[in-house]
Formats: sequence, C-alpha cells, structure tokens
Amino acid sequence: MSALDKWFVFGKSALFDQGLRTYEQQLYADAAVSFEQFISEPSCDLSLAKIARLYLAESLAHLAAQAMDEGNFSAARDLYTKALKLQSGFADLWFQLARVHRALTDSDFARECLDRCLDLNPRFASAKVLSAAVSYDQGEFELAMNSLIDAVHDRPSLEDDLYREFVLLHNSGKFEDASAVLTQICESKQDTTQSLIEEAKHLLSNREVEKAATMFSRAVEIVPNYADVRCCFGQCLIELDQLEAAQKQIEAAIEINPNYADAHAALGVIFRRTGKEAEAKASFGKALDINAHHPVASVELARLKR
Repeated sequence: MSALDKWFVFGKSALFDQGLRTYEQQLYADAAVSFEQFISEPSCDLSLAKIARLYLAESLAHLAAQAMDEGNFSAARDLYTKALKLQSGFADLWFQLARVHRALTDSDFARECLDRCLDLNPRFASAKVLSAAVSYDQGEFELAMNSLIDAVHDRPSLEDDLYREFVLLHNSGKFEDASAVLTQICESKQDTTQSLIEEAKHLLSNREVEKAATMFSRAVEIVPNYADVRCCFGQCLIELDQLEAAQKQIEAAIEINPNYADAHAALGVIFRRTGKEAEAKASFGKALDINAHHPVASVELARLKR
C-alpha cells in the first residue's frame, strides 16, 4: 500500500479503517482479522476490497516473518501460503516461502518457489543467492556457483569478505563449511536489507518523510533493481516537492517493472504538478489499465477530465 493511496481510501469504511489503523500500529494479527471481515462483507466496496486484500497479504507476511524468527517454520509456511493465495504475483512472498521450505529441508518445493519468484522478477539477487544455497544443499555445486555468480552480477556488493570466504572454502573442498557460510550470506544480506526497507516504509507511513527518504536512498544503493524501493523513494521525494529527482526514481521503477500501477500513478501525480496534463492523463490511464480500481489514478483522471 503506497503512501499516496491512503488519502483516497480512509474514511469510507469503519472496518477497513480499523484494519488500516492496527496495521500501522504493527498489530498485524488484529489487522488481518479486520481486513478478512471487511472482504467477507457482501456489500463491501470493490475498490477497497482490492486494497484490503493487499493489506491482508502484507499482514499475513509480517506474521509469517515473526513465526520464522521464532523458529515456527510450519506456521510461517501456512501464513505465506495464505498470503500468496491473495497476491500470487508478489515475488518477495515466493522468496520468503522458499526460505521457509529450505528451513523445512524441502528443497524441491523451495526450488519451485524460487522459480516462481524469478519468473516474476528475473533480477531478484537475493533469490539467486538462495537458489545457490538450495543447489549447494543437494551437492549440485556447478549449478550453485552459476546462480551465485549471476546474483553478484545483479548486485556487485555481494562480493564481500563473506563471499570470498565461501569461495575459498569451496575451492578447498570444505563443502560443509562452505555451505554454512553460504547460509550466512543468504540470511545476512536478506535480513539487513529487508529491515532497512521495512523501517523506511514505517517512517513513511508515519509521515516522517525526510527520515524515510534518507533510508530509501540507502536501500536504493543496496538493491537498485527493486522497483518497490525505487517507487517508495520517489513518493518520498514527491512529498518533499523534489519532483525532478522523484521522476527519475519513479521512471526507474517502471523500467524495472512496467506493470507497476503505483509507479504509473505516481508519475501521473508528478506530471499533473508540473502542468503536463496530457502526460498525466496517459500515466493515470496506464495505471488503470493495470489496476482498474487504482484509487489515486481513478480520482486524478476524473479530476483532469472535468
């Protein structure tokens, strides 16, 4: 859920608003209950229902991450699976489910999840590292090394001291030790980056825009190919009225993921603010082609047509 959307959905449903408030308070179990109840109402607003499903999937993903941290891998598996039934096009959810299945020593299903993840986002470096680890677990060393080299190509910062330690151990035939280091690479890179992104999103949702922009700027340096990070950074810059810089980030997000409705809507906002009505209409139209009920694009396009 982008920061732009909130101004167009809040106040339409008490149950939806309750879910939104508890989500922002990081009470994800309560948020999930509210959004599930809202979606189950026969008369619920269809555009809000789409957004509620997004929030519900995010709430379930947060609960799954908590279960992972507690070592409850079965619960994490069930929660991520439920989230994916709501949002099967989210590469990061497939990635997290793959992590769970590796922890459950279910390498075959971990591979399936990673295949889905990389189909959705072929430049997902963390998924390629995890794919290398899964292959390494099964003694498929050549396949593992190819995946790892591909990951480093996408994210050169991976080639650090830990990576070099892994290579030395592997080349020395110390495969068990190398596997342990490869697992460290998976977890350290994933956890550090994800924590940074989550904190930035939390700051943005609390309207601490300058702090959020600083953190998203750092995240962009680490994962320049994450469309979501680029888009969120761009939204921060829109809020700070740095429209030229915002446009560069939003356009980068669209280049990474051409079907990113939020990014097209954000680009439309930039064009509208800079007086480019024709370009704004085209961007809002593109967002609606992808998501027919996109709240920002719907309202803004209607406003421009008056």
